[in-house]
Amino acid sequence: MERTESETFRWGGANNRIWLVNPYDRPIHVTLALMLESYETVRPAELWDGRRLLARWDVQPARRTYRFGMTIAPGHTHLQLRAPTADDPNSPRKLSVKALQWRIADYVPVEHR
Repeated sequence: MERTESETFRWGGANNRIWLVNPYDRPIHVTLALMLESYETVRPAELWDGRRLLARWDVQPARRTYRFGMTIAPGHTHLQLRAPTADDPNSPRKLSVKALQWRIADYVPVEHR
């Protein structure tokens, strides 16, 4: 995590992990809310679950919240947020998007059939 006087954030690289936890004994449908801004220019970002593409956004340099709904199984779910990078002239890092907030904005249990 990085901090300024006014915010806490994390810079992403080309392949970033998002870990979700479903503590219940059945699947839940969640709405992910990712507050992002891109480094320098618009960057295409993709949300992946293993080999399955879930969502694609053009992340803007201006801060914005991107939302996506999905069903997650009980336990841990690992997603990847992928985006092209550019060299940061102030460090040896390659940066893609800045994550300012990431959360499950809403969830509901999936009904058994």
